[in-house]
Amino acid sequence: NITALVDIDPKLAQKSMVRLSSLLRQVLQETQKRSVAIETEVDILQKYCELEKLRFGSNVEFSFDVRLEHPEKNVSPLLMMPLVENAIKYGVHPSQKSRIAISISEKEDVLHCHVENTIVPKASSTHVKSGIGLANLQRRLEVCYPNRYQYLAKKENGVYIADLQISVKDTPLSFAQTMDHAERVF
Repeated sequence: NITALVDIDPKLAQKSMVRLSSLLRQVLQETQKRSVAIETEVDILQKYCELEKLRFGSNVEFSFDVRLEHPEKNVSPLLMMPLVENAIKYGVHPSQKSRIAISISEKEDVLHCHVENTIVPKASSTHVKSGIGLANLQRRLEVCYPNRYQYLAKKENGVYIADLQISVKDTPLSFAQTMDHAERVF
Protein backbone atom coordinates (compact mmCIF):
# COMPACT_ATOMS: atom_id res chain seq x y z
CA ASN A 1 0.00 0.00 0.00
CA ILE A 2 2.79 2.41 0.82
CA THR A 3 4.55 1.58 -2.46
CA ALA A 4 1.38 2.45 -4.39
CA LEU A 5 1.17 5.75 -2.52
CA VAL A 6 4.61 6.80 -3.78
CA ASP A 7 3.10 7.68 -7.18
CA ILE A 8 -0.29 8.85 -5.92
CA ASP A 9 0.63 10.89 -2.84
CA PRO A 10 4.39 11.00 -2.11
CA LYS A 11 3.96 13.02 1.11
CA LEU A 12 1.48 10.50 2.50
CA ALA A 13 3.79 7.65 1.43
CA GLN A 14 6.65 9.28 3.30
CA LYS A 15 4.50 9.82 6.39
CA SER A 16 3.33 6.19 6.20
CA MET A 17 6.91 4.90 5.99
CA VAL A 18 7.78 6.83 9.14
CA ARG A 19 4.73 5.30 10.87
CA LEU A 20 5.67 1.81 9.72
CA SER A 21 9.26 2.26 10.86
CA SER A 22 8.10 3.52 14.25
CA LEU A 23 5.68 0.61 14.64
CA LEU A 24 8.28 -2.02 13.72
CA ARG A 25 10.85 -0.49 16.05
CA GLN A 26 8.35 -0.43 18.91
CA VAL A 27 7.21 -4.01 18.29
CA LEU A 28 10.81 -5.25 18.24
CA GLN A 29 11.63 -3.46 21.49
CA GLU A 30 8.47 -4.32 23.39
CA THR A 31 8.15 -7.98 22.45
CA GLN A 32 11.49 -8.70 24.11
CA LYS A 33 9.90 -7.96 27.46
CA ARG A 34 7.81 -10.31 29.60
CA SER A 35 5.12 -7.67 29.91
CA VAL A 36 4.35 -4.16 28.75
CA ALA A 37 2.14 -1.38 30.06
CA ILE A 38 -1.39 -1.58 28.70
CA GLU A 39 -0.95 1.93 27.25
CA THR A 40 2.06 0.67 25.25
CA GLU A 41 0.07 -2.29 23.95
CA VAL A 42 -2.77 0.03 22.95
CA ASP A 43 -0.33 2.42 21.24
CA ILE A 44 1.01 -0.44 19.10
CA LEU A 45 -2.53 -1.49 18.15
CA GLN A 46 -3.49 2.07 17.24
CA LYS A 47 -0.40 2.51 15.05
CA TYR A 48 -1.13 -0.80 13.35
CA CYS A 49 -4.73 0.25 12.69
CA GLU A 50 -3.65 3.62 11.29
CA LEU A 51 -1.45 1.84 8.76
CA GLU A 52 -4.20 -0.61 7.84
CA LYS A 53 -6.63 2.28 7.26
CA LEU A 54 -4.56 3.19 4.19
CA ARG A 55 -6.06 0.17 2.44
CA PHE A 56 -9.64 0.79 3.49
CA GLY A 57 -10.62 4.05 1.89
CA SER A 58 -14.13 5.23 2.65
CA ASN A 59 -15.66 1.73 2.52
CA VAL A 60 -14.76 0.98 6.12
CA GLU A 61 -16.23 2.61 9.19
CA PHE A 62 -13.51 2.23 11.78
CA SER A 63 -13.68 3.09 15.48
CA PHE A 64 -11.11 2.66 18.23
CA ASP A 65 -12.21 3.55 21.76
CA VAL A 66 -9.81 3.43 24.72
CA ARG A 67 -10.60 3.98 28.40
CA LEU A 68 -7.88 3.05 30.84
CA GLU A 69 -8.19 3.59 34.57
CA HIS A 70 -4.62 2.40 35.18
CA PRO A 71 -2.69 2.57 31.87
CA GLU A 72 0.52 1.49 33.64
CA LYS A 73 -0.87 -2.00 34.43
CA ASN A 74 1.02 -4.78 32.65
CA VAL A 75 -0.07 -7.25 30.00
CA SER A 76 1.75 -9.77 27.80
CA PRO A 77 3.02 -8.01 24.65
CA LEU A 78 0.90 -8.21 21.51
CA LEU A 79 -1.77 -10.20 23.34
CA MET A 80 -4.71 -8.38 21.73
CA MET A 81 -3.13 -8.16 18.26
CA PRO A 82 -4.71 -11.41 16.93
CA LEU A 83 -8.20 -10.05 17.69
CA VAL A 84 -7.50 -6.86 15.75
CA GLU A 85 -5.77 -8.66 12.87
CA ASN A 86 -8.65 -11.12 12.62
CA ALA A 87 -11.19 -8.27 12.41
CA ILE A 88 -9.23 -6.61 9.63
CA LYS A 89 -8.52 -9.85 7.75
CA TYR A 90 -12.12 -11.09 7.78
CA GLY A 91 -14.13 -7.91 8.25
CA VAL A 92 -13.24 -5.71 5.31
CA HIS A 93 -15.09 -6.09 2.02
CA PRO A 94 -13.19 -4.76 -1.02
CA SER A 95 -16.17 -2.87 -2.46
CA GLN A 96 -19.01 -2.84 0.08
CA LYS A 97 -19.40 -0.93 3.33
CA SER A 98 -17.74 -2.65 6.27
CA ARG A 99 -17.38 -1.87 9.96
CA ILE A 100 -14.66 -2.55 12.53
CA ALA A 101 -15.11 -1.41 16.12
CA ILE A 102 -12.43 -1.88 18.76
CA SER A 103 -12.99 -1.02 22.38
CA ILE A 104 -10.28 -1.45 25.02
CA SER A 105 -10.85 -0.59 28.64
CA GLU A 106 -9.26 -1.30 31.98
CA LYS A 107 -11.12 -0.78 35.19
CA GLU A 108 -10.72 -2.32 38.62
CA ASP A 109 -7.87 -4.58 37.44
CA VAL A 110 -9.83 -6.04 34.51
CA LEU A 111 -8.63 -5.45 30.96
CA HIS A 112 -11.49 -5.72 28.49
CA CYS A 113 -10.93 -5.93 24.74
CA HIS A 114 -14.08 -6.01 22.63
CA VAL A 115 -13.76 -6.24 18.84
CA GLU A 116 -16.60 -6.34 16.33
CA ASN A 117 -16.46 -6.58 12.57
CA THR A 118 -18.85 -7.19 9.73
CA ILE A 119 -18.76 -10.74 8.45
CA VAL A 120 -17.57 -10.63 4.87
CA PRO A 121 -18.39 -13.69 2.76
CA LYS A 122 -15.26 -14.97 1.06
CA ALA A 123 -15.18 -16.85 -2.21
CA SER A 124 -14.14 -20.44 -1.55
CA SER A 125 -11.15 -20.07 -3.87
CA THR A 126 -9.79 -17.07 -1.94
CA HIS A 127 -10.74 -18.07 1.59
CA VAL A 128 -7.76 -19.33 3.53
CA LYS A 129 -8.60 -21.05 6.78
CA SER A 130 -5.52 -20.95 8.91
CA GLY A 131 -6.95 -19.97 12.29
CA ILE A 132 -3.48 -20.02 13.83
CA GLY A 133 -3.67 -16.51 15.32
CA LEU A 134 -6.71 -17.16 17.49
CA ALA A 135 -5.51 -20.66 18.39
CA ASN A 136 -2.20 -19.17 19.56
CA LEU A 137 -4.10 -16.52 21.51
CA GLN A 138 -6.02 -19.26 23.35
CA ARG A 139 -2.77 -21.06 24.25
CA ARG A 140 -1.07 -17.85 25.41
CA LEU A 141 -4.04 -16.98 27.59
CA GLU A 142 -4.03 -20.40 29.20
CA VAL A 143 -0.31 -20.28 29.88
CA CYS A 144 0.12 -16.62 30.89
CA TYR A 145 -3.24 -16.03 32.56
CA PRO A 146 -4.46 -19.39 33.91
CA ASN A 147 -7.91 -19.00 35.49
CA ARG A 148 -7.63 -15.21 35.02
CA TYR A 149 -9.36 -14.66 31.69
CA GLN A 150 -12.62 -15.06 29.79
CA TYR A 151 -12.68 -15.24 26.02
CA LEU A 152 -15.80 -15.40 23.90
CA ALA A 153 -16.14 -15.34 20.13
CA LYS A 154 -19.47 -15.49 18.34
CA LYS A 155 -21.34 -14.52 15.19
CA GLU A 156 -24.49 -12.46 15.64
CA ASN A 157 -26.61 -10.68 13.01
CA GLY A 158 -23.84 -10.52 10.41
CA VAL A 159 -21.25 -9.37 12.94
CA TYR A 160 -18.29 -11.29 14.38
CA ILE A 161 -17.74 -10.45 18.03
CA ALA A 162 -14.59 -11.23 20.00
CA ASP A 163 -14.63 -10.37 23.68
CA LEU A 164 -11.65 -10.83 25.98
CA GLN A 165 -11.43 -10.02 29.68
CA ILE A 166 -8.25 -10.53 31.69
CA SER A 167 -7.48 -9.95 35.32
CA VAL A 168 -4.41 -7.69 35.32
CA LYS A 169 -4.18 -7.45 39.09
CA ASP A 170 -0.89 -9.37 38.89
CA THR A 171 1.65 -9.37 36.07
CA PRO A 172 1.61 -12.21 33.54
CA LEU A 173 3.48 -15.34 34.54
CA SER A 174 7.24 -15.27 33.96
CA PHE A 175 8.90 -17.78 31.65
CA ALA A 176 9.87 -20.00 34.60
CA GLN A 177 6.34 -19.80 36.01
CA THR A 178 4.94 -20.47 32.55
CA MET A 179 7.07 -23.60 32.18
CA ASP A 180 5.99 -24.82 35.61
CA HIS A 181 2.33 -24.20 34.74
CA ALA A 182 2.71 -25.83 31.31
CA GLU A 183 4.06 -28.99 32.94
CA ARG A 184 0.99 -29.12 35.18
CA VAL A 185 -1.40 -28.48 32.27
CA PHE A 186 0.18 -31.04 29.95
